[in-house]
Amino acid sequence: MARLSFIIRIAVCVAFAVTFLIAVGSRLYYVQIVRNKELISKARRVYTTVASKKGERGRIYDYNGNLIVGNIPCADVMADPKMTGDDKACAKAAELLSKCLRMPKSEIFEALATKKRGDRDIRYKAVRKELTLDTAKAVEQVIAKNKLKGIFLEEKTKRFYPKGELLSNVVGLTNSTDEFAKPINGIEKAFNESLTPTKAKSVYERDRKGVPFAYGKKQMNQERNGNDVYLTIQEPIQAIVEEELETLVKDFKPEAAYAIMADP
Repeated sequence: MARLSFIIRIAVCVAFAVTFLIAVGSRLYYVQIVRNKELISKARRVYTTVASKKGERGRIYDYNGNLIVGNIPCADVMADPKMTGDDKACAKAAELLSKCLRMPKSEIFEALATKKRGDRDIRYKAVRKELTLDTAKAVEQVIAKNKLKGIFLEEKTKRFYPKGELLSNVVGLTNSTDEFAKPINGIEKAFNESLTPTKAKSVYERDRKGVPFAYGKKQMNQERNGNDVYLTIQEPIQAIVEEELETLVKDFKPEAAYAIMADP
């Protein structure tokens, strides 16, 4: 009787083990064979990132290569309102960022807490544009120290005029946009197609910290800077002309004044 009971227990244990192995094997087959492509696709979506980079707008030089218009680095403070939390979290972030951004807390709060435009979710919004690198670093420290969610910095460049207003009516001005600088007038507008850089998107697989894998899917594209433009104008001569015109206007107050300085 004891022997029969022992055999039954062994048989039950074996049956249970076989059933367990069949269940595990069936599950592994289902996951690794049947759903293989689906799960690989999902995993790649999690670990695959798309990085966009754009080149710098072309510089403008005078005849001798003196820089008239260039670019300097800056940063935009951006937000994903879907990630910034509830009104309490947005109010806290606004209070922490207000001092270094030199903005009213109410404006920052509105940017972080407004999560919809009509029926559409807002996932990308500018809080403050074209910060200096020192200010951007201070903002970055506040974000990291207080673990603020949904707020990040985007590096970019803005136009820089080392000679001040010299040739301003000739080179023209640009407006900053989310994509590229929008020319308003002058050389900036006339040669906009040549000055405009290209934007490149790179697709790669990365780990949790954002470091690209040495293996796996990778498509790296290279952005291109805009072409530089060289003028026939010489900066020292132009400076003399503008100074003389300014003196003339100040002394005689004409409705308009023009001057041409040429090498005969």
